Amino acid sequence: MHEEDSAWKEILQECFEPFLEFFFPLVHREIDWSREPEWLDKEFESLVRGVDDRRRIVDKLATVLLRDGTEEWILVHIAVQGGGETTEEFNRRMHRYNFLIEASHGREALSLAVLTGRSRSFRPGRFIRRRAGQVQIFKFPVVRLIDYEGRREELEDSPNPFSTVVLAHLEEPEATTDERRSEVRFSLLRRLYTRGSSRENIMRLYRF
Repeated sequence: MHEEDSAWKEILQECFEPFLEFFFPLVHREIDWSREPEWLDKEFESLVRGVDDRRRIVDKLATVLLRDGTEEWILVHIAVQGGGETTEEFNRRMHRYNFLIEASHGREALSLAVLTGRSRSFRPGRFIRRRAGQVQIFKFPVVRLIDYEGRREELEDSPNPFSTVVLAHLEEPEATTDERRSEVRFSLLRRLYTRGSSRENIMRLYRF
């Protein structure tokens, strides 16, 4: 597994609540966080084994309890920079995985995507298939980290640890020397301490 993929997998599983709170607040508000999410990665890997193995996408599947007492399956895709997919290919993948979960487990899944790449033209979020009068439309929420470029002041003010993840991502292209990387790392670490993050989250985010 690529180092960046592994880092995303760890941070998603260990910090799932602040992840949803920061990137997908509408989803976060629907969940009863008194029950820990149950991770279904093995089930998902078995489901899609052999399908599009060339991709650079981190997939995490979890089941959560909603505030109304029902269960919801949430499939999170992190499209890691360098995935090399077109918008059409990515949209088709999201639709395929959503369909496979429903067909194999009889459960609908809420599919979410976070894009870490720096292409401004890569804007997935909707799959449409038309054939002989039949129309299928599948829309899913997408967050692009590059879109936070003009929101640094908002990120600086946010207590959510994932604001630091995004800041680190935005600083990456400018950190071209060991000295500059050390400065950025120290600045972000200090920011986590001043925002009151737990020691566990600080260490996870520092490794990330």
